[in-house]
Amino acid sequence: MSYEELIEDIAKAIRSWTGGDKSPDLKTWAASNLESLYKGGYIRCKHVYSQCIDQSPSREQRAASESAGPRDTKSASHATNLIEEATARSRLDWVMDRKAPAKAGKFVRLRHYLTDVKSIKEPDRIRLDAAANVINLYLLFHILQAACESSDNLREIFNENDSRLRLLVNFLDTIKAEAYRFASVFEKFEYWRKSLILGIAKRRGIVPSSFFVDDITQIGDHPVGHGGSADIWKALRNGTSDKSPQLCGLKVIRNFTTPMGLGAEMQNQHRDIPTALCHEALLWKMTDHINVARFIGICRVKTDQIHGQIALASPWMKNGNLLTYAERNNDVNRLRLLAQVARGIIYLHSIDIIHGDLKCANVLVSDTGIAQLTDFGLSSIGDGVAHFGGSLSNSAGNPRWLAPELLFPSLYGSSGNFTQETDVYAFGMTALELFSGKVPFYDLRDAVVPFEVAIKGLKPPRPGPIAESRGLTDSIWALLDKCWNSDPLLRPNTQVPNSIIVDFETDYLDNLRICYEPPLSDGGTTLKGNLKVCDKLSASEKEGWLSKVTIAQIDDKEFMEAIEKYENYPKPRVFACRVLKSDLECDMSVVPRILSHDNILPIIGRCEIIPSFKFGIIYDLDPQAVPLLDYLQRSCPRYRLKIMESISRGLDFLHSHIGIIHGDLRGANIVVENDTVRLTEYGLRSCAREERDEIKLFQSPEILLHSMELSFESDMYSLAMTFYEILTESLPFSDTTLRGTKLYDSIVIMGFRPQYPGSMAKQRGLSLILWTLMEGCWSEDIKERPSARQVVEHLEMLLDIEEKRNKLRQ
Repeated sequence: MSYEELIEDIAKAIRSWTGGDKSPDLKTWAASNLESLYKGGYIRCKHVYSQCIDQSPSREQRAASESAGPRDTKSASHATNLIEEATARSRLDWVMDRKAPAKAGKFVRLRHYLTDVKSIKEPDRIRLDAAANVINLYLLFHILQAACESSDNLREIFNENDSRLRLLVNFLDTIKAEAYRFASVFEKFEYWRKSLILGIAKRRGIVPSSFFVDDITQIGDHPVGHGGSADIWKALRNGTSDKSPQLCGLKVIRNFTTPMGLGAEMQNQHRDIPTALCHEALLWKMTDHINVARFIGICRVKTDQIHGQIALASPWMKNGNLLTYAERNNDVNRLRLLAQVARGIIYLHSIDIIHGDLKCANVLVSDTGIAQLTDFGLSSIGDGVAHFGGSLSNSAGNPRWLAPELLFPSLYGSSGNFTQETDVYAFGMTALELFSGKVPFYDLRDAVVPFEVAIKGLKPPRPGPIAESRGLTDSIWALLDKCWNSDPLLRPNTQVPNSIIVDFETDYLDNLRICYEPPLSDGGTTLKGNLKVCDKLSASEKEGWLSKVTIAQIDDKEFMEAIEKYENYPKPRVFACRVLKSDLECDMSVVPRILSHDNILPIIGRCEIIPSFKFGIIYDLDPQAVPLLDYLQRSCPRYRLKIMESISRGLDFLHSHIGIIHGDLRGANIVVENDTVRLTEYGLRSCAREERDEIKLFQSPEILLHSMELSFESDMYSLAMTFYEILTESLPFSDTTLRGTKLYDSIVIMGFRPQYPGSMAKQRGLSLILWTLMEGCWSEDIKERPSARQVVEHLEMLLDIEEKRNKLRQ
């Protein structure tokens, strides 16, 4: 991490945490103050951290920095440094939270904490608070990274005594780093933090104390279900003054018991807990996704029936598992439920978790009808993979859901371990189960399935009409068939943007997470909120651009209250999310900038549909918005020059004020809100464009020939074609018999252009002057094409002439 990155992150923190500090050069302020504080000895850096304060510190400076630390770092290993750091901060009840700058000051020792705070001006004090917290993040990151990068240091950590390891794990668990997402070190910091917690749990069976709950009481004298090594009990979590009691499910591991009375003391809670169970509980605890069941914690049950036994607690799901829920609710959308399962699997794989036993019985349905995965990764302790809804699945690893390489590893050159590819195979079987209502290969005995699948290459036959009525279309069956490919590498990849399974998941979105940058925040403040997908458009309105977007509404009171603090924020009625395959498809720099032009549908934010590789851009949309051509046919405006002028003004704004190319200008990408024309689909790069014949009709010869990139001039060609579409209410070249390659060759080689329309176009505003202008936009020589500003001026002149004519008629 460089000095420049530290300065940049301090500037971002100041903007973000001070409500949008509008100072023009915060980086200069940060560099100046940091340098003076460092040279004055007021920032006392520990270990090798001085290189982040000075780009090229001298040997004397490094020695002075190290000697200023609270201990002799030359004689202590990085592992010892980390544990001592955790010990020191724990004693001070230190939490890495931007809301507690005074505690951060105890470690950074900025000058204003050593003097009278009143002597420092308020802006500088707030900025120094932000700087102190960012420096602490960097400091802790370097200590953590140094301890984790070396196998010798890790070995030393894993061999520490229980009490010191417990202190370290609890310290790492309490770190709240979410407010530092903007920081350059954030992702690496979180990686090292979670990796170390996971490593300690796996090797020593020690998990954070926050994982343990002791306020759960079983309900009834008998379990509601049984598994290979676990029983499922219904239980009640006691309420508090601000929370009512909560029903939960207890998955009691029968194999592991503890002596009477041992589980009462927190310091002994970690003993006798199998390391594998700790590892899996930690994985579950680390998940945070709407399609993964929430993990409440680990508890030791103290009743007579199951005294001292270890249990995993999760919210009780009264709807039961996926198949049970679907059978009880025949009208439920099974495709949407399956997409939620896909979303959960994609999420788990994105954080390197393998489910290992995916099937309908291991997918629960919440009270609000959301599919949630449970018991992922528990196959490593041989569990029966039960769920908390009432019934249990068969033992983990049932061959009906297992990929061939798991059944006969040596035959397929496989290690026999569960992988993302084996999860995808099981996903296909889970989908088959959901649509058919039967387990895979229901007509075969369990003992026969491995031979038929792994040796003979048997795949399930396609179910009949009942499954089709439940949503099993040809395209979905093609997806399932790919999931069952005997070659794991040919199965759909859950971590590739254009994968068939990822595309399927995004076709059935339920919720979106928006990142909104208010117009007054100077790019430093990002507000986040939840959007709920809805269906506000009628079937006839879902044409053109509107057929590509997902409509959503704000489903987050705190988010709405936050954006209302900004005076000029767009007043969103509903949102339209345009799903992209990746952030490479859009110039994301336009997101916070296009906010106020009457003829541009404003982009007000972005969203991560699948973190890291599936994105969307969020538009502010009026629920009454309709496609342009639909508006023309409904409203039948006789004179359409004003509409064409509005489109030209929007394009001029994009070209002259924002400096971006539209790239796909045509009637399908224009909407009308309350009689106001607005351009959409702007700013996308070529890789995001569709390749369809209808689109090619609007593309200039140089684009069809692939001899040039999209440009302002190619936009002008498309603008004239859009005028033709408005005047005739038909696509360009619809009056010719030429189609496909012959038409495109005629356009590129022969200079073929649309013919002058009939009398109806004249009634709608076509004149010789306008036609000459359109022909100029279609010029073979791109230098001869007029600019958007020139087109606006010509249309203004024509509108002025028409207005004078109307006055004379009166």
